[in-house]
Amino acid sequence: MSPTLGAIAEFSPLLPVQVFDSGTYLRLCTIVTPLSGARYGTPILEARLEFEGGSEERLEVRKGSLVSLPVQQGQIAVLNLKSLHGTLIDPHSTKNTFKYKIHGGACGAVIDGRGRPLALPPDASRRRDLLKKWSMALGG
Repeated sequence: MSPTLGAIAEFSPLLPVQVFDSGTYLRLCTIVTPLSGARYGTPILEARLEFEGGSEERLEVRKGSLVSLPVQQGQIAVLNLKSLHGTLIDPHSTKNTFKYKIHGGACGAVIDGRGRPLALPPDASRRRDLLKKWSMALGG
């Protein structure tokens, strides 16, 4: 539907805005994908999640992990990130700390520390175990 709305925008600029504002699109998930050259298992981020009402949760993200953040659909939180071991959160910035307002979607919010391209083990059994681990991290 998005490509169609982009094409229509040339003739009717308000229509895409009206569709987005109508609630037709479902927010699926907020995803943070840091870039890191660290070795598998090395801590790459320290995260602090602040919720309305003052509660907070602290998390450590390791290279190769997929971390589901406890942000429910429709909930808003502030995510504070500190990069470790040269990890890039924003490739256009030299800062190592960032603060983001995030929205929970149907799948919550996720920090994807797996890196790109995904490194899958050549051994079928180990690959299956890793895919199961990632699925379980997302509640699957």
